[in-house]
This record gives sequence, C-alpha cells and structure tokens, in this order.
Amino acid sequence: MASVSRLERQVAGALVRAGYSGSDTVLVVAVSGGSDSLALLHCLHRLSNSHRLHLHVVHLNHDFRGEEAFADARFVAAAAQELGWPATVEERDVAALQRERRISSFEQAARELRYSFLAEVAAKVGAAAVTTGHTADDQAETVLMHILRGAGLHGLRGMPELSLWPWPGDGLGLRLFRPLLQATKTETVAYCRALGLDYRDDTGNYLHRFTRNRVRHDLLPLLESEYNPGVRESLARLARTAALETDYLEKEVARLWPEVADQEAGAVVFGQPALSSLHPALRRLLLRRGYEHLMGDTRRLGEGHLAAMDKLAGDMAAGRS
Repeated sequence: MASVSRLERQVAGALVRAGYSGSDTVLVVAVSGGSDSLALLHCLHRLSNSHRLHLHVVHLNHDFRGEEAFADARFVAAAAQELGWPATVEERDVAALQRERRISSFEQAARELRYSFLAEVAAKVGAAAVTTGHTADDQAETVLMHILRGAGLHGLRGMPELSLWPWPGDGLGLRLFRPLLQATKTETVAYCRALGLDYRDDTGNYLHRFTRNRVRHDLLPLLESEYNPGVRESLARLARTAALETDYLEKEVARLWPEVADQEAGAVVFGQPALSSLHPALRRLLLRRGYEHLMGDTRRLGEGHLAAMDKLAGDMAAGRS
C-alpha cells in the first residue's frame, strides 16, 4: 500500500498549501471516470475527515462518444453514491456551442463548455475551488504543446497547482486546484489498483484528430526514446522556472502599471514615452495586462499579437491607435 500512502501524502500537502485543510472547505471534484480523476476522488474522500472537506462530484458528458459516454456518466454517478457524496452529472452539446461561438477547434469548445459547467455547479454548491486530476504527465504535454505554438513565459509555466479561475465571467472568486500535479499517471493507476478500483478508459483519448493525443501518444514517446528519457521531468522543471520568473515580472508590471496606464471607460490608455522607455519584456507584459483588462482573459492573445502591439506602441505616429 506504499503507492496509496504516497499519493495521499501528496494530495494532503497540496491541501495544506492551498489553505483547504481543516476549514470545512467545499470542493467540486471533476471526475471523468479515468484513473487520474478516480484516484483524486478517493484520495480526497479518504482525507475528508482529517482535513474537514466536503466534496461534490461533477461529471460532464460531452455528447460525442455515444453509449460509451453515457456509461462513463453512470459509472461516475455510482462512484459518488458509493462514497456518499452528492453528484451533478449532465450532458451538454459541444458541437452546438462550437457553431454558436464560431470556435474552430472542437477541443477548445469542449474545454470552454466544461469549465463553464464546472463554475456553474461550484456557484450552486458554494465551493471554494474546482479540483481536477491533472498530473505531471498532463503538465509535460501542456508545456510541450505551448512550445510548439510558440508561447511566451506565460505559456511555458504550464498549469499551477492553485490559480484564479481561468475563464473570467464564469467563476468570480472561484479557484482551480490541481493537487496531483506532482504525481504521474503511473502513480494514479497504481493507486487505483492497490485499492481495487475499476476505472474507465476514454477512447476519445486515442483519437488522432486531437492535438493533445498526438503529443501524448506520438511526440512525447519519441522524445523519450530518441532524445531524452527524462523529457517529462525536464518539461516540468521548465514550467517551474518559467512560473518563478513570470511571478517576478508580474510584480514589476503591477508596480509600473499606475505610472504608464490610465483606465478609462472601455479603454486603457498608455503613456507612450513612459512605455517606450521600458525593457521590451515589461512593455509586452503591460500591453498584455491592458488587453486582459478589456477582454477579461488572454486566451486568444498570442506572442505575435503582443509583438505587433509593441511595435505599434514604439512607433506611434499621430492618428494611429
């Protein structure tokens, strides 16, 4: 049972770091039925008395895998009932949202729908955070995908253990909590097996039309076998370094903001001479903050956009904006 105690120690440590231990915290637990989310649910359940936790299980059927998806939903509902926790299990149409919002990527539409649903449930039950089963393997995949897309420091830092809700407008005051980020998928599978837990295997995780699946099943194994057997830990280390450096730069941006920016009704106005005098890295982060202030998030803001904004701000002729 070493695998059980090790994983539960990791989750307990994350609860303490997040401030969710010993305070009668309500946590929404996103459960797909796979080994990661099922291990997370059982970890939190087994720690609930000692850390004074109240759990609410949530599962969303994305409505694109037919009967398999409905079987997953029934499996999660039964798992929650067996443990004695309330559950919200619903079905939503990703394709309809994709058409409505004109989102090119099915993956992106599914993500937006899922997080909106999680925030909706969290608001209803008064949860402090939504808890997901993202692991170190997911972190490596995320960072590698961001590298392939040419992300800056914000993308390289990957997923933090605890963060503000990443989809503004849906979860005011809500946080996203990932207590398994220091664990691997091998560890979550070992945990489930040690406790005799069945779990579901989502066939959607093998569809090559999804970028993450190609990174998971093709690119990362190739990098491990041909270039660096420890590439996953290298990517996790890169994420930690980028997070540390981003934290410092964000503090500098907060300090400089009142000196270079004025917030008006529906606009952010930068003082061009003050902005131009700064290092390009700080200029772009200040422009990024201005964009975020107006749009609510930076999901569709790329490094190319920031470079173009910076170029325009540095060469501002009369009448240009």
